[in-house]
Amino acid sequence: MYITNGDDMSIYTTSPEDETLHLEFDTNASLIAGLGNTELVQYIGIHLNYVRNPVPGLQKIAQMIRNNAQAWPRIRHLEVSMNFNQVEATRAGQDIARFIIESKKLVSELVNLLPNISQLSLPETRSNAFNASVYNQLASAYAPQLTMLCSNIVTIFDDAAQLAQLTCLNIQIRPNMLVSVPKLAAATLQNLTLRNVPADYTWDDFASSSSDSQVWFTSLQTLTLTFNRTSKQTIRDTAVTSLHFPRLKILRVYAASGESRGFFKLSKFSALDVLDLAESPVELKPIGQLSFQVTRVLRLTANFPWLTNQKHGFQAINRFIDKTESGALVELNVTNNIAHVDVDAGNITNGKIAHLCISGAVSVETLVGIISTLPRLKVLIVAEVNSEATFIVPNIPPPNGHGALAIQPLNVQLESLSLDFNWVGNSTKMHTGLIKCLILSLPRLQWLAIEQGLLPQILAFIAAYQHAYPHLASLRLRPVD
Repeated sequence: MYITNGDDMSIYTTSPEDETLHLEFDTNASLIAGLGNTELVQYIGIHLNYVRNPVPGLQKIAQMIRNNAQAWPRIRHLEVSMNFNQVEATRAGQDIARFIIESKKLVSELVNLLPNISQLSLPETRSNAFNASVYNQLASAYAPQLTMLCSNIVTIFDDAAQLAQLTCLNIQIRPNMLVSVPKLAAATLQNLTLRNVPADYTWDDFASSSSDSQVWFTSLQTLTLTFNRTSKQTIRDTAVTSLHFPRLKILRVYAASGESRGFFKLSKFSALDVLDLAESPVELKPIGQLSFQVTRVLRLTANFPWLTNQKHGFQAINRFIDKTESGALVELNVTNNIAHVDVDAGNITNGKIAHLCISGAVSVETLVGIISTLPRLKVLIVAEVNSEATFIVPNIPPPNGHGALAIQPLNVQLESLSLDFNWVGNSTKMHTGLIKCLILSLPRLQWLAIEQGLLPQILAFIAAYQHAYPHLASLRLRPVD
């Protein structure tokens, strides 16, 4: 619930057992004290929104914490974000240097009142001298005990040895950033997330010295990289020629058109439990030549550029799956610029695919072909089923079972089906007939979602033929707009 008063204060909590507390500008200390038992609170989020003078907000927050800190003995996670517009403040004649001096005293008091912080989140992206001063003071004060740091700003530490306890790091790479976490000992990390990664990122931030050619992430189990194709790193001399991930279990790499090439060229890892990879199909061939296997989940998001030959792209996908999959559940997402271009079912032939999501257009014939030819397929999501082609709907027997059975159940494992129809011209009858055919031919169906469907006809049919789909447990229908 939200508790508010005339001072425009808001606190978010759900119950006395809730583990989070969000504090915002103009907080009323007496109201917070009235919340009752807050001993279970482990996370506190402080969000200050101001334009010209940030000091009063910090003073009120400090006063509130001063009055209530003893009631929060278990707080371990601190999140601080400040929406301070230094340009506006300067135009208004505010003294930024004075703000920084006054804030240092308040931040020191905040650290003393909350001494057990081991997880620090700094989500603000606005970069200015005041914000940087507050954030870096917090980071440096808590550094020796931090196990998790999540930051969108350039965080400066006096000495990397301060971060000896750090096991989880989540940072956004900034253009022209000299050092995010200077010479961080990569061996301590168990979970690493890097966002806004340039394609030419050199990884020397994680080398123990400027002369090291190899970086060993000896404890890392989860790595997430989100590349930015427009981001460029300042050119620096680097000695790093290889990255080693001997214990890595989960690897997530999100790119669009070859940005991950440099990372994979440097990397050495063996068996992965999970690989979640978004890339252009043409980049899969060199990645697949690396010696590693995926044993639990292989999730591919194929970003097709406009000029990619669809057949060759799917051939690359199939080869990559065959080379890296080792008993893993295979999920394939086909997306990006092949939208509005019919996906040819003849190209999607890898029988190991269990989950398939297509963002492009699919003809009715292609839809039927996909369902019929992928024996392990359990989940199918299609963003656009078009009606440019004709589909002859078989005769559907009456619900009492009499008459010629023109539809035989398919020997497939499909359990979840989501379709969004593109109604064109006189396609209404054909699509409604297709939906009926699919329902009758998929005996294992448990979850069905139809977007842009003819609601009355479909509901009436499902009610009449419910004996044909004994496992259906979830139904979501959205009528034609």
